[in-house]
Amino acid sequence: MKPALFLLFTAILPLTAQTQVPAGPEVAEAITATTPMRATEAEEVLAVSSEFIKASVAFRPDGCARTTHRIGDFHTRIEFKGLSVREIVKAPLSDTDRQAGISRRYFAHLQCEAHRIWDAPMIAWSEWHQSAYGFFPHSIIVEEIGGALKARANRIADFSPGIDASVSEAVH
Repeated sequence: MKPALFLLFTAILPLTAQTQVPAGPEVAEAITATTPMRATEAEEVLAVSSEFIKASVAFRPDGCARTTHRIGDFHTRIEFKGLSVREIVKAPLSDTDRQAGISRRYFAHLQCEAHRIWDAPMIAWSEWHQSAYGFFPHSIIVEEIGGALKARANRIADFSPGIDASVSEAVH
């Protein structure tokens, strides 16, 4: 990726892509399970993934991101630190995939340095947990169908961007 283009992506998009293969014994499996991709493919997938995630997470200028996790009447306000795309992997397609109209498939694997949860009774955020929030998707699947890249992720519909005003007012 050209340096100027990389800076543009990192300035505009809070998610960054890396196309590194993990080191260690799993390298042989990772290489055989993926297909090489061009830098432009990684840029396309990063852009689609970023737009997709913005529908569920609000990114703040300080690098943190906020979302509300809803399951039925229960909701949890969450703040992420360092939410980003760790790696983009191009996946091979089967004949069944091609017959279904899928011409390309990628996995944009997410990472998160830490998360914390709003504790309403205490009117405060929890301590930072050095991990991702367990219910938030760990990857986004991006597929080209009919010439257009489309993103999807398990359980993403349970998340909505931002948090309500009562939390913002309570912490400021």
